[in-house]
Amino acid sequence: MIKDYFKFAAISVQHRSLRAWLTILGIVIGVAAIIALITISYSMQASIEEQFEMFGTNRIMVAPQGFMGSAGSTAEGLTEDDVDTLEGMSEYKYISPFLMKVSQVEYHGEVRFPIVVGMPPEDFDEVYVDMGIDVESGRMLRNGDGYSVVIGYRVAGDMFEDDLRVKNKIKINEKDFRVVGIMEEIGNPEDDNQLIIPLDTMRDLYDEPDKVDMIFAQAKPGVDMEDLQEKTEKRLENARGDENFQVISPAQMAEQIGQILGIIQFILIGIAAISLIVGAVGIMNSMYTSVLERTKEIGIMKSV
Repeated sequence: MIKDYFKFAAISVQHRSLRAWLTILGIVIGVAAIIALITISYSMQASIEEQFEMFGTNRIMVAPQGFMGSAGSTAEGLTEDDVDTLEGMSEYKYISPFLMKVSQVEYHGEVRFPIVVGMPPEDFDEVYVDMGIDVESGRMLRNGDGYSVVIGYRVAGDMFEDDLRVKNKIKINEKDFRVVGIMEEIGNPEDDNQLIIPLDTMRDLYDEPDKVDMIFAQAKPGVDMEDLQEKTEKRLENARGDENFQVISPAQMAEQIGQILGIIQFILIGIAAISLIVGAVGIMNSMYTSVLERTKEIGIMKSV
């Protein structure tokens, strides 16, 4: 009897093959969508955690108010005086100021507008090597470099039609620069698409002799990061006479990352749930229609 049921079901599927295949396709797509969304969620989490680990737990960033999404301020940002204030603290291994601008970059007649970062050449080794980042070819910036540039991995291979190589010349804000190094791939598009030049050269390009967009600082081994954050905030507040800045610790960054990941995962779970519901409704509709079409057959089989 059971064998006859299976035979009858197989014949029914053959007679309605299009509906059967569409139902199977709906199930496959629904399951694949859920698996893909879950995979994307965990991949994003792993990628962000990897970037956070690269930043390290003994580093602190000082930025103008609003850098991490808090209420903004129209007050003056950071200056070299703030750098001097931090350099007077013995808890730090090094202090490195950054100046960042979206700049016009030209190569072989093509113009792009990536982020150009100015930093002291003498800090290049400490900042990047400490994070496990090195140049893929060429060299890092060093003292005495003027119009030299180290380019990100994707700047070299993807930004322009012609690949950039070490010793090639490019224009930044109409000034000629020579490529002295190409960074290895970091994995973060923002970092892989940036160009790095000496801080003094950056200041000359934009006529901003005192401005600082961000200060990157590494603490000495054994320093308590929470205490250092509080001490840094008090020292800057006393020196500046205002609180229009942020001292961003690894704990704050982890909290921000957790919030972002939570929102992303919530959205992806919602999309997956909708996909699951749509697939289930489609299958239920197909089964219900199939039963309605065969009401007479079912009645005859029951009577037999």
